[in-house]
Amino acid sequence: MKKILIIVLLIGLSNSAWSTHVKIGDLYYWLYEDEGVAYVDSELGFGTKYNDLVVANIPSRVTYDGITYPVTGIKYQAFWGSRTLISVTIPSSVETIVEQAFSGCESLVEVNLPNTITSLENSTFSGCRSLTNIVIPNSVTDIKNNVFFDCSSLTGMVIPNSVQYLGPRSFFNCYSMEYVQLGSGVTSIGEDAFAGCSSLTEMVIPGNVKRIGQGAFRQCTSLKKVTVKNGVVSIGRDAFWGCKNMTVIALPATVMTIESDAFKGCENLKAILVPYGKKAHFLARLDSNLHPLVREIQPK
Repeated sequence: MKKILIIVLLIGLSNSAWSTHVKIGDLYYWLYEDEGVAYVDSELGFGTKYNDLVVANIPSRVTYDGITYPVTGIKYQAFWGSRTLISVTIPSSVETIVEQAFSGCESLVEVNLPNTITSLENSTFSGCRSLTNIVIPNSVTDIKNNVFFDCSSLTGMVIPNSVQYLGPRSFFNCYSMEYVQLGSGVTSIGEDAFAGCSSLTEMVIPGNVKRIGQGAFRQCTSLKKVTVKNGVVSIGRDAFWGCKNMTVIALPATVMTIESDAFKGCENLKAILVPYGKKAHFLARLDSNLHPLVREIQPK
């Protein structure tokens, strides 16, 4: 049995991918000879900071020892914590940006995302506090956990129709963000997704969103008006907790679940607008202290 195990291990080692870590120009790369591709990496492969780099123009291909490799990915924590990086250009050859690739790049102002990217992985841009604007291409289907966490200079966000998944804390504490436009593909707003976005003043949640997650808009203190479109089914606990300037919210008949404290701390809420004939439906679902605010909308 031991001999068989040793043989299996040797076979596994013989089939493992060959790779080389090199610096070409201003950037470091892993070159994967078996696959014939290159990934941008940090200096030592585990998040060493590019603290002398101001502009990163990632090429679509690199050549080493006479062999040309297309650049198809950016590794885990490749630019993590760079204090000097301001601008990044990513070519369309790149298909994968791994978790935390630009996390903590506090000076990063602009980055282009090619339409070859399909997913923004966990914490890709978290803590990029100088990032003011970014266009999410319509190839992206997932915005995962903490992607823009604490990107405190972002002023607005248009989420394209291609995006289906909006993860927990994806825009947490983006307190300069004044508007969010949700596309027709999003089916759920994750826990604390927009919590602390204290400059948001109005929000329209389209009917393709089935669930508004726990704390999704918690402490959005400038939010005044919220319209929830027909199709939304569930509103999570603390979803609008602490939205102290919200005066009105309109809810559709499709809402089946409103978890406790969904509107706790909404001290200026004056009206919860519901469809005509549905008052009893909502009284059975809302916290009792909100019952006097329920108003039926007369049909036109």
